Amino acid sequence: MPSVPVLRAAVGCCAALALGGLAAAPASAASADLTYQCEYAVGDVSGSGDAVASWDTAIADDGSLRVQVGDTVSLDPYTGEITLPDELVAELRAQEVAVLDVSGLQLTIVDETGQPYILELSVDPTPVPAEGPLTLTARGVDPEPVEVTEPGPYTLVAVAFFLATGDLEDPGPTEGMTYVDCVLPEDSPQDQAVDTFVAAAAPVPTVTVTPTPEVTVTASPAVTVTATPVRPVLVQTDAPAGPTGLGAPAVAGAGLTALLLGALVARRRPERRH
Repeated sequence: MPSVPVLRAAVGCCAALALGGLAAAPASAASADLTYQCEYAVGDVSGSGDAVASWDTAIADDGSLRVQVGDTVSLDPYTGEITLPDELVAELRAQEVAVLDVSGLQLTIVDETGQPYILELSVDPTPVPAEGPLTLTARGVDPEPVEVTEPGPYTLVAVAFFLATGDLEDPGPTEGMTYVDCVLPEDSPQDQAVDTFVAAAAPVPTVTVTPTPEVTVTASPAVTVTATPVRPVLVQTDAPAGPTGLGAPAVAGAGLTALLLGALVARRRPERRH
């Protein structure tokens, strides 16, 4: 179960969203030094003060990124530099804390839509200086990509962060824990943009209808075969001597052959005996 500080951080993040008073971020790409209002505890001592943080993502710093609806935009790497409240650092020195070893959570929203993205923060262990500010280097652990659901500008704003000693997933007793819980003030006039990009509507796919080619079937012209009848040759055996018909107009092909064969048979046929 999350610790009391973790729950307080979640409530603070939600409160920042509910207030809806975040100043509209100018069209800037890189994060400015943002001032956060914080509550902290070092052991049994608690207090409040201001922290200053700047953040950056994988998005190009010149704001030139253009995407389409339906795309996702990676935030990895997501990095931050956090300067803790002076009051907190003074208390660490007073309690002789030599090295501050914390991890954390951070809440980033898309300013135009309010879409939240919660990041786990990995923070380098940092020696507490004898004097001066204490600045921590933080990195987002596998930050979730931004889903592009609408056309228009997307402005990322880091509205809150929470740092604490111990294991945030299994914090154990909260007594003696060191933590800091920070939220951007609702009426802050500062440039809050971490990074920006612009999404365009996805192009409407063009559907090309290819007409089915017409198949023309041309019927082959009918071929009529006309057989030339072969007139049978009548052989008259008792015909008187004289022309045999060979002087008649000739006929082509088989007709002529049949006619000649008929004439030869007639000539070679023996005479009838009485």
